[in-house]
Amino acid sequence: MKNIAWVPFFLTLVIAQDNSLFFSEYAEGSSNHKYLEIYNGTGASVALTNYQIAQSTNGGGWQYYHIFPSGPSIADGDVWVITTDQADASIQAVADEVLSYPSVVHHNGDDARGLISISGTDTTWIDIIGDPNNDPGSGWDVAGTTNGTQNHTLVRKSTVTSGNTDWSASAGTAAENSEWIVLDQDTWDYVGSHPHTNLEAQDNSLLFSEYAEGSSNHKYLEIYNGTGASVALTNYQIAQSTNGGGWQYYHIFPSGPSIADGDVWVITTDQADASIQAVADEVLSYPSVVHHNGDDARGLISISGTDTTWIDIIGDPNNDPGSGWDVAGTTNGTQNHTLVRKSTVTSGNTDWSASAGTAAENSEWIVLDQDTWDYVGSHPHTNLEENDPALVITSPESGSTLYS
Repeated sequence: MKNIAWVPFFLTLVIAQDNSLFFSEYAEGSSNHKYLEIYNGTGASVALTNYQIAQSTNGGGWQYYHIFPSGPSIADGDVWVITTDQADASIQAVADEVLSYPSVVHHNGDDARGLISISGTDTTWIDIIGDPNNDPGSGWDVAGTTNGTQNHTLVRKSTVTSGNTDWSASAGTAAENSEWIVLDQDTWDYVGSHPHTNLEAQDNSLLFSEYAEGSSNHKYLEIYNGTGASVALTNYQIAQSTNGGGWQYYHIFPSGPSIADGDVWVITTDQADASIQAVADEVLSYPSVVHHNGDDARGLISISGTDTTWIDIIGDPNNDPGSGWDVAGTTNGTQNHTLVRKSTVTSGNTDWSASAGTAAENSEWIVLDQDTWDYVGSHPHTNLEENDPALVITSPESGSTLYS
């Protein structure tokens, strides 16, 4: 379809807000893997005749307006996807408009976009991404993610049912108060449909609570459920990477089991110490998901239909560290050590650098000596933080002992 955007337009603005449509996804991908997605959850089909997308570049105010092709509508519950003719084929396959340069989807992280509806001489602002009058430099922070609008994909939470012209409120300051979920760049798993309840419902429901890279085959992984309810493992898998080769294999859990609230699921080898096997839920022969060495990454994922949600990651699947990744300031922490997740961690983390940290104080993990199996089979272990000298902080005012 022909792109007839980038035409200066002069409009009379009204304060009233139209909540009929809203931006459901925004991708600022590498190269020209970029797109915008608009969702219709009104209960009826909505014609695009009177809608446009306002465009701002580098804080220059609203400068251009994208006009939709003549005639089309968005069915109730459906989306309208606009992308570039240089985007990945999987994006173009679900797109309703594929545009050449320059266009409304050739946004960088500091280019604002606004959805408007026009009736006569009146223009109603419906939804806004970014601030048209301010250039943030690289991108706007979203959900606590620095430069969230740059080099990321943003997916609107399923709880959002209307647009928002207050970008600060929409972006939020943390994952909890943002209207958006911030995903890694070039994540296109969700384009072409909306909403994706699994992103909120399953995103942070389980986490890796323990990882042991023991001598010989004394190895295991432990997964913790702190959600407040039993969680079925039907839609979960563990992704496996070996020596920085990317995600190569996937461990499928046995059919039927669940993890009770407050309980753990332990996977080990049939050559592990008897004390580990005694508390294990799966005992696997070689090769298996727990036959990891210090440079083999593991990821916890959930799958709903064609959607895959990454929940938690240990290591970097695309890089081989040589022997192991540093954790909590411990060189090669993932090799020849047992890692126990701190009791203060309540959700998974797909940012391994942030999870591993650079010191005991800012890591999500406590690094124990190899072949330490005292804690396998349950979680959390608050005494680990209380007894770890590296985590003790003394109050200068009172001399009392605190914990990081």
